[in-house]
Amino acid sequence: MATTISSSTAATTSTSTSSSGSLTSTLGLGTGSGLDLQSVLDSLQTVEEQRLTVITNKQTAYQDKSDAYDALETALETYATATEKLTDSDLFNAKKTSTNTAFSTEVSSSAATGSYSVQVTQLATAETLVTGAQDSKTSQLGTSGLSDRTLSITVGSGSAVSISLTDDQTTLSGIASAINASKAGVTASIVQSGDSSYQLTITSDSTGAANTVAISSNDSALESILGDTSSSRTTSVAAQNAELTVNGVAIERSSNTVTDVPSEGVTLTLTATSSSAETLTVSKSITDATSAIKAWATAYNTLQSAFTTLSDPEQDTGVLSGDSVLRGVKNQLKSLLSTAQSSDTYKVVNELGIKLNSDGTLTVSDTDLINALTEDASAVSDFFVGNGTTTGLATQMVAKVDTFTNDKTGTIAQAKEDITDMLSSLTKQYTKVQTSIESTMARYKAQFVKLDVLMSEMSTMSTYLTNQFEALTSSSS
Repeated sequence: MATTISSSTAATTSTSTSSSGSLTSTLGLGTGSGLDLQSVLDSLQTVEEQRLTVITNKQTAYQDKSDAYDALETALETYATATEKLTDSDLFNAKKTSTNTAFSTEVSSSAATGSYSVQVTQLATAETLVTGAQDSKTSQLGTSGLSDRTLSITVGSGSAVSISLTDDQTTLSGIASAINASKAGVTASIVQSGDSSYQLTITSDSTGAANTVAISSNDSALESILGDTSSSRTTSVAAQNAELTVNGVAIERSSNTVTDVPSEGVTLTLTATSSSAETLTVSKSITDATSAIKAWATAYNTLQSAFTTLSDPEQDTGVLSGDSVLRGVKNQLKSLLSTAQSSDTYKVVNELGIKLNSDGTLTVSDTDLINALTEDASAVSDFFVGNGTTTGLATQMVAKVDTFTNDKTGTIAQAKEDITDMLSSLTKQYTKVQTSIESTMARYKAQFVKLDVLMSEMSTMSTYLTNQFEALTSSSS
């Protein structure tokens, strides 16, 4: 007996089949098929992204190398700074002086050594004028209503400076402010000498007998108070020159700063008079040169330590292990340090008490170095600086380091530029691979969705057929 498939059953089957795709989209992969397709897709994503990991690992390695080059450059620049101090011949010709009571001394490398007898008999002073006492510093002192009032100030043989004053500016405070603003070569200030007693002081900015101060005013009231014709104005400090004797020779100067006395390169600052002569001694000083050479050796050792840190394959910092740039820098500096110089007295650092050890570091013998500087500092200068005809070790070292660290032409700059180009290329490669992965994963997902739909349809059809067979079996019985 034939069995008719009901239209409601067929409709149900059709509805289930058509909705399986939307079910997958709503609930996720595997909903229709019962398979864990999302996990499979995630695994494929992980595998694909390993292509990116290879690139990022290269980027990290190149960036680490660039950072290491930065560290190498910094270490070299620090060493160059210490080395550059040894390129100044004045360092090796330094002088020192005795400590004295009536004067202090500054000395340059050009000063001649020797002992001098110095006695300061008079200090240079700047003239100070003082007005008579006034009851107030804010009361007007000028002739009221005078429209063209001026105050004229002349220092020494200089030009007169004319200062215009209003009525309000004829107070002691106003006059002081106007004078100080005029840059006339004097300084004005107000002194309270007693209760309701004020005086104006005017002091020349320059010491010396020639720098007397002349003041006049076309206002008779002001002239009578502070002008040269005033009977109440006094000179509290007279202008005078400094006077001293050096090795019995009388010397006079307008300032207490006396240059090229007792010899060229010596400057005396006179601070007091003395009742008897003092001995000024100018002698050689090797203190600064000794310190600079030892600091240079320390800087060289620090640089060697940086080389080791950056090239040690057992350390995370040793990213320049086997690097040709670092190896070249290290070898060239060592070769230069070992090369005999063309100076007459000293040829190699060992002759100065500076030993080059097997590990590349330097050891300084204080005794030998001090002896060399004491015996002939000029010869040590020739070794490090050069003599004008030939260049010394320090001069050569600074030039050599510049070939490594120069921002434009240096070896390190060129190596870093190559890394920058490589990183740029890797960035483009990363973007390209990332786009490829996104396209591949989109294709995988589309295929999995189709599989999910197909499996869902097959499951629905299987259920339908099972129901139909069961219906046939039931009706036949």
